Amino acid sequence: MKPTIAFLVALSACIDASEPVDLDHTEQALDGNARVRMFEISSGAARSSVQTARYSTTYTPFESLGGMDLRKLATERNRDGRLSLFAIGGDGALYGRYQTAPGGGWNPEGWQAMGGGWIEQVITARNPDGRIELFVRNTWGNVFHRFQVTPNGGWNPEGWVSLGGTELRTIAAATRPDGRIELVAVGGDRHLYHRSQTVPNGSGWDEWFLLPGSDLDTVALARGALGLEMVALDTSGNVEGSREDATGVWSPLTVLGHRQMSQVVIGMLREGELDILGVNSSGYAFDLRQAPVTYVWNSYFNPLGWDHVAQLAVANEATGLLDAFARRTDNTVSIAGESWTGTWSSLLPFDILPATDLVAIDQE
Repeated sequence: MKPTIAFLVALSACIDASEPVDLDHTEQALDGNARVRMFEISSGAARSSVQTARYSTTYTPFESLGGMDLRKLATERNRDGRLSLFAIGGDGALYGRYQTAPGGGWNPEGWQAMGGGWIEQVITARNPDGRIELFVRNTWGNVFHRFQVTPNGGWNPEGWVSLGGTELRTIAAATRPDGRIELVAVGGDRHLYHRSQTVPNGSGWDEWFLLPGSDLDTVALARGALGLEMVALDTSGNVEGSREDATGVWSPLTVLGHRQMSQVVIGMLREGELDILGVNSSGYAFDLRQAPVTYVWNSYFNPLGWDHVAQLAVANEATGLLDAFARRTDNTVSIAGESWTGTWSSLLPFDILPATDLVAIDQE
């Protein structure tokens, strides 16, 4: 059972400064038919639960999606609304499953091998034509990508294509307002680098270019009302932010919220403002919002009263309010929701089985 209070997110990206992680990153659009669906890994297999109906305060019993020794999850919507789920296996390769109908069941043949090896991170983005683009980073900090050949269709037959990079520590991707996907990375030197598609929906990419920023651990991208927003954690746990202008130039990173964090998740609110949910090294959670209309960040992170938090994921409801899932330090999962006044509920129990990773997304 979830709190009797409505919730949302239009995109999310997760950062963890302690170890390489899967970035739960998606370009979601607000959808009046949306139901929140969450996925988790428990005992090496994937499980899923979804709202019983839009606006509902209850979720379905967990459905097993199988798998063995799965490590990290990522999910993205196809253009027709069907979800695709991706997982890094214990063998370092990537595997995928997909729904056979929007909101429906999953491909009966189970997990399909997508190749690759020594993968430590997987993220997603979506081209303007609806084709999903996958990016992975391996143990040596090299980046590769695969992409759907047609919307809702199969994957490029040549397999993983190199996008270069060496000793990259983490990557993030999002779609720019002009339709090109942008890829950002923290290098082994802890500086920022980025490259973009040369044209929307295209297969060509610019070279890697250095961006302002140093002493960084992790980075995430989110599509805000004014364009792409970058949120990074430095080696001291400070949260830093930057915004890209219409010409593709990023502003210098500036410290946000005046608190140290070990993880953040980015959600989009009903009026297009972004909300950063952060967890500090002691497991306490906070949030930092942009102001309506001006989209200026608030000065300080607001304590949420949540403790013993190890990982957060967010997803959007039909109401346009935020839902948050928290993996606790004992690996059980709890849920909380945003109210119409912008406050958050307390965390309530959601799943008592131990989970090792979780992601969430809106489900049509």
